Amino acid sequence: MMCSNRLNKKIVIFGASNSGKKLLSFLKSFNFDICYFVDNDKNKWGKFFCDKEIKEPKILKKINKEDYIIIIGSMFIKEISEQLESLGYNINEDYITMHSFIKKSIDDNFNNILDSIKEKSVGKHKTNSIFITLPLGFILGGVEIWSILAFKGLNEKYNNSYLINLNPKNENKDYNYIKNYENKILNYNIKENNYMDSIIHLCNQLTNHLPITIIPNHSEEMFIIGYILKNKYPTLVNIVSVLHSDLNYAYDMNKCYSDSICKFVCVSEEIDNKFKEILPGRQIDINNKVSPVIMKNIRKSYSSEKEPIKIGFAGRLIKEQKRCDLLMELIKKLKNLEISFEINIAGEGEYYDIISEYVSKQNLASKINLYGIIPHNRMNNFWASQDIYLNVSDYEGTSLAMLEALGNGAVPIVTGVSGVQKVIDNNINGFIVETGSVNKILEYIKYLYDNRYKLQEFGQKSINKINNICCLNNYVTYLHDICELQ
Repeated sequence: MMCSNRLNKKIVIFGASNSGKKLLSFLKSFNFDICYFVDNDKNKWGKFFCDKEIKEPKILKKINKEDYIIIIGSMFIKEISEQLESLGYNINEDYITMHSFIKKSIDDNFNNILDSIKEKSVGKHKTNSIFITLPLGFILGGVEIWSILAFKGLNEKYNNSYLINLNPKNENKDYNYIKNYENKILNYNIKENNYMDSIIHLCNQLTNHLPITIIPNHSEEMFIIGYILKNKYPTLVNIVSVLHSDLNYAYDMNKCYSDSICKFVCVSEEIDNKFKEILPGRQIDINNKVSPVIMKNIRKSYSSEKEPIKIGFAGRLIKEQKRCDLLMELIKKLKNLEISFEINIAGEGEYYDIISEYVSKQNLASKINLYGIIPHNRMNNFWASQDIYLNVSDYEGTSLAMLEALGNGAVPIVTGVSGVQKVIDNNINGFIVETGSVNKILEYIKYLYDNRYKLQEFGQKSINKINNICCLNNYVTYLHDICELQ
């Protein structure tokens, strides 16, 4: 699709969600004509989102494709692309992903944008500063925990790292231990009603720190900022992208901005292999490195044959990705398995209340404990008291909860998502099942219940493996070296 054609078309956003909302803010900055949203969730049809009506996808059969361009504003790029193509829409002609549209629109206005960036002169011997992005603020999530470990480690060893907090409202007291670094935390709000002006303003703030390396952490805003600054100051700006997720959304974003990114760090071999297929010309710049974790080695024992077997689960209690609907199914079937068990669940989300209600109705309070969010600095204690680590997700990057659980000796029973093959050898230090295989998970729980001696054997193997692979000091050195300006 030529840029000139794109500018003359009316816009429909496919996806009435956070991504669609962000896309809308960008489009308004360039005065595009946005008609409405479409979404596959029938519960949204007829409602309004960001003052635009949400319609069902079948309307796309009726509109004149010559007059409209469909922009995918959703994480489900592959699924929506297939849906649009089944309706006769062609990629880059009738529809486009939000990342591609945003980048093309910036390119159309690039000279004006670059003119808005201040000119800076930088001393030859000034140290490179590394800016790590917190897209969602100080929440308890894998990207956030990785960011803070890297930030703290880089500052302790090199004193050269900053955090860019793009959502200052989301603050968790668990991170009080980095208060010593308050002068290295940049809090910044991207204004929805003034999107591009906010982007330009943050660009100018960052020029005060040149030379810099930016780690976007899947933030659209920081990819845009990195792209602009890399073109303005090509020898003073590096972009290093860490791919935390095995999602088409993440691959598409990184591919879109790849010409401004110097290195890609994939958190698993699976992500590394997929991205090399997507970007074959950049294979030398794509590496994989398992994320670091801090281990306290406080495991003392496992449950005896006379005690309930303890199963730990930690993460967002949602259906999408984490598949807590399967966790519910597992709980119901465990109840009928006639074994003595205890499930300890850390996290919040829509399934917290669903599980809580079921526990109350079935009188299972002695077997199922819902802890809500546990501060990250207490998660080592949580995992050291579990016999089994459970993960039923449909996809991951490399789960930090998994690394922490294994590092504390919990025996993994997990779905075969990205990252597990690196740290779990099936039937050697844990068990890997196909996604959705609740009955197989039950089989392995029963096996460990009947063979408690395996807990110690498998658990020690996991501890040794994590200690070898996930050393923070080695990771910090690696990250510092790839962030150095060439």
